[in-house]
Amino acid sequence: MYLCYVIETYNNYTSNQFITLLFEKEKAIIEKEHHINYLNHQLEQFKKVIFGSKREKFVPAVSPEQVIIDLDLPTDAVELLEETQAVAYTRKKSKKQKKAHPGRMEFSKDLPVEEIIIEPTEDVTGLKEIGKEITLELDITPAIFILKKYIRVKYARPNAQENQSEVIIADMPHRPIHKGIPGAGLLATVVTDKYVDHLPIYRQVKRYQRLGVSLDENTLSGWIQKSCDIIEPLYDFLRTEVLKQNYLQCDETHIKVLDKKLKGKCHCGFYWVYHSPHTKQLFFDYQPTRAGVAPQNILKDFEGILQSDAYTVYDGFSKRKEIKLSNCLTHARRKFTEAIDCDKTRTDFVLGKMQLLYAVEEFARENKLNYQERFALRQQKSVPVLKELNAWMILNLVDLKYSSPIKTAIEYSLVRWEKLCLYAHHGELEIDTNLVENAIRPVALGRKNYLFAGSHQAAQRAGMIYSFFAMCHYHKVNPHVWLKETLSNIGITKPENYNTLLPGFIQE
Repeated sequence: MYLCYVIETYNNYTSNQFITLLFEKEKAIIEKEHHINYLNHQLEQFKKVIFGSKREKFVPAVSPEQVIIDLDLPTDAVELLEETQAVAYTRKKSKKQKKAHPGRMEFSKDLPVEEIIIEPTEDVTGLKEIGKEITLELDITPAIFILKKYIRVKYARPNAQENQSEVIIADMPHRPIHKGIPGAGLLATVVTDKYVDHLPIYRQVKRYQRLGVSLDENTLSGWIQKSCDIIEPLYDFLRTEVLKQNYLQCDETHIKVLDKKLKGKCHCGFYWVYHSPHTKQLFFDYQPTRAGVAPQNILKDFEGILQSDAYTVYDGFSKRKEIKLSNCLTHARRKFTEAIDCDKTRTDFVLGKMQLLYAVEEFARENKLNYQERFALRQQKSVPVLKELNAWMILNLVDLKYSSPIKTAIEYSLVRWEKLCLYAHHGELEIDTNLVENAIRPVALGRKNYLFAGSHQAAQRAGMIYSFFAMCHYHKVNPHVWLKETLSNIGITKPENYNTLLPGFIQE
């Protein structure tokens, strides 16, 4: 049938017309094949998002010596870097090689120690002690509720004067909730269990029942709300401090929110996260929308450098002369990682060059270089690599005539190239926005457990908690200990001293 069709078609055209028709048909087939491959690639990416892991580690198909960038380092630093690279890219291990024992488990110095001395059953009278055999055993005591009973003794003053009270009684110590039953430790536990350990309220209720105390879900929810009301002034102080900075990173993530106006479904709200790498402070701002009006309102008085991903709403800040936009290299790198199965030769080249850029950042971080030293290092080592990458992308984009993942990755980078390279011309800027992305991760874990916020107000209150707990993680502070101390002391702390309550504050 197909042969008859070709013969019939050939008879209706001249030979030149027929050859032209064949070329057009072949071109259309090639375009459709490229389009099908591109759609298959997109399908695979969607499958990875739903079912797969998000591993982005790149292992170059070359020897370790070829990927080490010459940083003109001191001998000790070079040896350290070479050793690190060799470990990172050695994939196979001999079967005879045994894994080194990690050694005895180390415990915190603050861990309580109970000493149990065991004497021999034999009579040791008159014997000399020659040593001790010490064996460690790690045990745990479940949480214990303590009912504190404040007893204030009252005294009568028999000869009270006019301006004196006849009864003398001590004042009650400051408590988080006036005339409320929960102490600061219990409030901190309920909040930490939900927003750090992602334990929904109904699970906490069951756990407390096993400990002998019956609490209602509404009661615990009310305690969380009251805790947020207590620390709200500190949140406002933190927000003001962050917005004073001239370099911010910004990102956003969604959260489902119950809304009375929507029956049968949840509203999709967003947390906009603003992070100051200089002061290591950040805050979550809940907004019911992902439109540009959300960051525009918050950053209406901001002046400086704003670093973000390539979400289009941030482009609106380019119209303001007092703001300069910077983009994240990790997002550009991610595009090439997604294209590695479609064009391994090109993606290996780009990812290898980006690996050199991150080697520079790793060296600066490990050697604790200041902003001036990091700027000089980037100018010397990163800028040449960026120029080489730019020229390579422009040259290869010409050869890519059809839509493909590698073409998409190159176009993504070239359109934003100036913003991607801005970090190399400022020692104080970060190469990517990984710091603010890390702060967002607890939200993703939390919404898988408690699913949604009960209202827009509840979502905003949760944003306060996420702000402080993200800073606790950033500064390696125990969130439960911090929150308990803050709830106990914020009521007796003057607003001008609120900085002493922030996680990571060091009293000089």
